[in-house]
Amino acid sequence: SIQLPGLTAVSFRYRPRIPTPYKKPPHLPRRLRRPRSRLQRRNRLPPRWPTPGFEAIYLKGNHEEALLHFLEEPSFGEEWRHYGGLETLQSYGVKNVTTRIAGEGFERARDEFEELLPASHRAFLEGLKISATFGDYFFAHAGVRPGVSLDDQIEQDLLWIREDFVKWTGRFGKVVVHGHTITAEPELLPNRIGIDTGAYLSNTLSCVVLEGDTRTVLQTGAD
Repeated sequence: SIQLPGLTAVSFRYRPRIPTPYKKPPHLPRRLRRPRSRLQRRNRLPPRWPTPGFEAIYLKGNHEEALLHFLEEPSFGEEWRHYGGLETLQSYGVKNVTTRIAGEGFERARDEFEELLPASHRAFLEGLKISATFGDYFFAHAGVRPGVSLDDQIEQDLLWIREDFVKWTGRFGKVVVHGHTITAEPELLPNRIGIDTGAYLSNTLSCVVLEGDTRTVLQTGAD
């Protein structure tokens, strides 16, 4: 079990699954290739976690907020397009989504997206937490606002803050575990732990295992 500092009432069973590097599947004749359809891939999300005996807490990030914002205000697509919005719409099968989309095109895209988005996906996204605390660790997607107590942090900062947070060398009250700001390697610092290694560019996905005062990093492709 994991005994985090200061955590006495709750413990977690941890059975690590060591990630393995991606291996290209063997070449198959065209007639034997049966890739999953986009709909089949979508319906596999969100993943069926946690497995029995585990607890999972899913945190909201700026990209999830952007998706939900677009559903409420399609004009937001003009901004969302710059960080994954068009690719997200295409992945759900929304048609006529190109780099030239604008104005009413986003309204039509929103309407189609709303129909294609499974209800379970929307419920999952709307139910995400913005932070979590365990023992001496505070978890948030982007980080926290220095000088503001952890109890008084606002959602905007928890999802979007960057420079003001990562450049701060002082304490936050707890060690903040975060992503959002990409680094070549995970940063294990006295006041924060950054684990965003830009998997969409680097193909390296990182996580950290916290057990007592021990911090262990697991990565895809790592020996």
